[in-house]
Amino acid sequence: MRPPKAFAEGTVRHLQTLLKQARRSDERTRTQAVLMRAAFSLTPAQIATATGLSLNSVRQLHSRFLREGDQCLIGRPGRGGCRRELLPLGQ
Repeated sequence: MRPPKAFAEGTVRHLQTLLKQARRSDERTRTQAVLMRAAFSLTPAQIATATGLSLNSVRQLHSRFLREGDQCLIGRPGRGGCRRELLPLGQ
């Protein structure tokens, strides 16, 4: 297993600010998951246990944050919507 990549300088303060600005619980959970790794160097397994996210979700979130920045934490739309929209009226 390869070692985790380091976060940039000032990331912890930026994540703390984002955590205060988060409006929804899913935004807070994602921000907390990244903050726990940046501030305390916790493993993904420990973060998954603390936040209630799956281990794979935590790993994907960390790598997406390192690639995209805070865009992956705040304001991501969910999967909601009408999934049967294209069915004929009879169904």
